[in-house]
Amino acid sequence: MQSKLSNTEFFALTIYLFINTLFVYKYASRFVSTPWIWIACYLICISAVVVLFYKDFDSEPQRKRSNAIFVVSVVFIALILTLIMLHFDPGHIRVGRYPALEDWIARLLNGQYPYISPTRPSGFPFLFLLAMPFYLLGDLGLLQIFAFLIYVLILQYRHGSEGTNRVRTLILLAGSPVFLYEIAVRSDLFSNMVLVILYMMFCENRVRDAKIPALLIMGFVGGLLLATRGIVLLIFLLYFGYHFKNQLKRGLFFLTGIITGFIIVVLPFAFWNIEYFTRHGPLTIQTSYLPLWLSTLLILSCIYLAGRATSPILVYKYITSMLFAAVFIAFVISLVGIGWMDTIFGDRFDISYFCFTLPFLLLLLDYGRVKSNMGGKVFGRSGKLLPLK
Repeated sequence: MQSKLSNTEFFALTIYLFINTLFVYKYASRFVSTPWIWIACYLICISAVVVLFYKDFDSEPQRKRSNAIFVVSVVFIALILTLIMLHFDPGHIRVGRYPALEDWIARLLNGQYPYISPTRPSGFPFLFLLAMPFYLLGDLGLLQIFAFLIYVLILQYRHGSEGTNRVRTLILLAGSPVFLYEIAVRSDLFSNMVLVILYMMFCENRVRDAKIPALLIMGFVGGLLLATRGIVLLIFLLYFGYHFKNQLKRGLFFLTGIITGFIIVVLPFAFWNIEYFTRHGPLTIQTSYLPLWLSTLLILSCIYLAGRATSPILVYKYITSMLFAAVFIAFVISLVGIGWMDTIFGDRFDISYFCFTLPFLLLLLDYGRVKSNMGGKVFGRSGKLLPLK
């Protein structure tokens, strides 16, 4: 075991602290005149979480105890998150994503074109179709609780019997203001990324050896997830670009499945009202955050990094980097254009977009157990953390 955090872990924790201290600053400023004191307290608490239990439990009794702590922690945090969600009245939520989800689904069920809405929904159609079962259950916020439980399973599969790592990562997630904000306002950014990770986890041990029909099916499912938000394209370019860089023919079959899945979902809504969809639809809104040349540069960077990557976990590091870069560039553009106060406290830039990186960066944390050179896999067939050689 290493005695200190690896460069990758330091990188992940730096991004984690940046996006969360930004949230602490924004919302602490509403109640106190000295938000920096709250930021300092937050940094101290997070540092304590990373250091606390730094030494993993190696004996069998200790492992069983850590497993029990993990299960209890999951139940307790799920209840707390549910209470946080229920504390906030959806009717009083001014954040646009929840009303956009609700209004889009309601209009579709009433036979109206869902994108003609005062909420200006920016997601592609499959994002709303994913949320529809929770709408029919009576509360879209259940999607966020469901995503949290899915992420718990992802952590279990990531760390296996390394109980300390699971608990520590779970605490970092629950102690993230940006995540708690997602729960409180019933947003969908975190849940969107969790479902993408679940899909990638399923593909990691299968996609290279799958037969052509299975490749087409897996690609089709990926196309459905691409039909949630455009930023998923950056993730897929990195992840599947890496997996297929030496299997271009098989990659073309997989790409065919992705394109088919995306088109089948998006085209019906585009042709329903092609003029409005073209001028005011999700593609127009999503591409408005960055200039075209910067978006192109990000896409080309993902293709380049996919070719340079030498392991799946390094791909996750690149994904975290590119997601953070995409939002951070838009953040800087907003700072230059409208200034610090309007960017942080105004309505023209939403800092919660930094949440895209959160579920990915937490998977990079192994707390000193990562070996050198970033080799190996993120997820193993056995459900245990594989050695990263």
